[in-house]
Amino acid sequence: MLNVLGTYEVKIDAKGRFMFPAPYKVQLGNDVKNGFVLKRSIFKKCLELFTIEQWKQESALVSKLNM
Repeated sequence: MLNVLGTYEVKIDAKGRFMFPAPYKVQLGNDVKNGFVLKRSIFKKCLELFTIEQWKQESALVSKLNM
């Protein structure tokens, strides 16, 4: 499992985009070449970043939950 550490404040432009912080890119390395999922955390005021492989694992766990 990949862990990315750090706290960065970024600004959102008029189109709702932000510049991904360079230190995160360095920590992620080649793991993001296939893409990633960025989502708002349910429990904290933060964003969560998943590689596609991690996201597939998370989705599989969620789909097993009882509605």
